[in-house]
Order: sequence, then structure tokens, then C-alpha cells
Amino acid sequence: MGHIKQAGLTALALTAAFTFGAVTGVWKADEWKKQISSIIQPTAMPERVTETEAPGASVATATSTGFKIGLGERWDSVKTKLGTYRSTLVGVNQTKWWIYDTYWIGFRDGKVIEIFTSHPSMSLGGVKIGSTRSTVEKKLRYEVAPQWELFGAKFTFENKEQEKVLYKSGSQAIIAYYDTLDNKKLLGVRIVNPEELVYKRYFSYRYVYYRQPSIPTYKTDTTQVDHDAARGVQLLSNQERTKHKLGELAWSDKAATSAYKHSKDMSVYKYFSHTTHSGKSPFDLMAAENIRYTIAAENIAMGYTDSIEAVFGWMNSVGHRKSLLNPKFKKIGAGVYGTYYTQHFYAP
Repeated sequence: MGHIKQAGLTALALTAAFTFGAVTGVWKADEWKKQISSIIQPTAMPERVTETEAPGASVATATSTGFKIGLGERWDSVKTKLGTYRSTLVGVNQTKWWIYDTYWIGFRDGKVIEIFTSHPSMSLGGVKIGSTRSTVEKKLRYEVAPQWELFGAKFTFENKEQEKVLYKSGSQAIIAYYDTLDNKKLLGVRIVNPEELVYKRYFSYRYVYYRQPSIPTYKTDTTQVDHDAARGVQLLSNQERTKHKLGELAWSDKAATSAYKHSKDMSVYKYFSHTTHSGKSPFDLMAAENIRYTIAAENIAMGYTDSIEAVFGWMNSVGHRKSLLNPKFKKIGAGVYGTYYTQHFYAP
């Protein structure tokens, strides 16, 4: 059985690491470079198809059926309103996420610092998941360069992306993730303290100061964050499949292992490709874990802050979206190593 190549499934997007350079009283963040790519191998194992495509709580609250959760709210108040969480995930910069069926609530030092939802029946910050960007912007005003006074300096954020847009809501920030492949519908939204925009570098920024600002630093337990980010990838991928009336993907420890090995290999050897530094394909890695499949695929990404941003990056690329929403797939394993993300999908 021969190789078949078709145009379609390897997408590249952009983002990387921040580097700062001094500019007369201004610190400027260079643009990130994110990359994503996808490959699929359908039917029997010897046959492959590779597709390639070029690349203040009073202000904003989470509201659903009578409860309100706001930034700055204490964990015990949240638990009283929402009950016991479904699970927890550790995020970057000492963020602890409580995962509910409809919301993710992010805490640091016992207080809410982020609220996220991508559930189709939910609203956050006054906007509903599935709304178009034009509808959202009837409630939230778009600014090309929103500003906040933080740490004794004036921060200006670059806000030119189509997939991810920053809005001001009083003293708080709202990040909206749009589906550029489906009429700019709202995929997900999070409310954050604006300080988190600096800590987690969701957007490029510059700041002006009279006295060098003192920006707090928070440690990241990279091993735990990587482990939990992989689970976040599964949760969010299944949320998107549910929106499209597709079955959820069951977790595969074997596929998670093969995916993690690829992410780690890319990080250690400083490359971004479906082929490992030693020449192995994703399907070689899956075979090494004794995974037998009728169809399999890989999505990879580099440079994203967390699993939320990585999954929405894939959803905004034709190739990755096809893999993530492929009705034939039954299993998923995800592996994260630093800013490298890998998904392995397959059907037995």
C-alpha cells in the first residue's frame, strides 16, 4: 500500500518567548511566535495520508442560574456557591484551577484571579459563548491598545489578533477567543485581573514608568503544570467536540506517553516538526507504545501560555480542527513539556 499525499493538514500559527528591550523610558515586548502543526494517518497502519496547509467583582462576574462569582472572591465563598469542584489543575504562576462542568475558576493565595468558560450555555462578563464578535462588541468596547495602570507604571497592550481579543471592563480584563473559521463566534472567554496579563504574557505589551516598577514573580511547578496541562487539553478538546455534537474522546495513557515524548524531544533538541530529531514519525512513537489503530493523527503546538490558548489555536487552523473534530477518533493522549504541546488521536 503506497503513500498518498494531499494538501490540507499541517497548519502553522505564531508565538514564542518574550524578550524585552529598553527604549527611552519604555519597555517593549517583542511579538511572540506560536507554531502549530498537524498530521494524520488514516486506515490500515501501512497506509498514510499527510495533509499540509500553510500556515473588581462588581464590574465583571460569572453568572449562571442565580450565582455570581467575581474576581477577588475567596475560595470558601466560591465553594459555598458552586459546591465541590469536579477536579483541580495546577497552572502557571501558582494558579490553581477548580474545574466545574461549566466554569474553570483560577485561584492564587485563596482568591479568584481568573474565571474561564467555553461551555455553550454559559455567559461570562455579560457575553454568551457562541455569540459573534459583532454581538460581543455591542457590550464590550474594542481598543487597539488598551491601557492599565499597574505596578506604578502605565502598561499598553497590543490588541491586533483576530483569534484572541482583549477588552477592558472597568478595572478588569476580559479575553475573548473567537472562531475565525466559523463567523467569528465566541469559543471561550476569561475574566482576569489585569496583573495576570503581565505575569502570564497573554499579549505583547510595553510600559512607561518614572521609577522602575517592581513586578512580583511567582514560581511554576513545571512538572505538575505540564501534567495538568495535558489533562486540560483533553477537557477542552472534548468541550469543542460536544459543541459540534461529536462523541468525547477517552483518555489513553499510551497515547499520552507517546505525545509527551514528542513534546519533550522538541523542547530538548530545539525544533518544531512532526519528525523527531532521530527521524521517527508520530506513528513510530505510537507504535512504540503498542498502540494499534485504524486511523491516527497528531497535532503539535509551541509557544502557548496554557492549554486554553493551545486548544483554541488548533481550533483556528483548518488542519488541526479537522483532527480535533474528526468523528472517527475515539481516543486521545496529550503531552506537554514547557511550551510544547502534542495531541495524539486514534481509533482502535
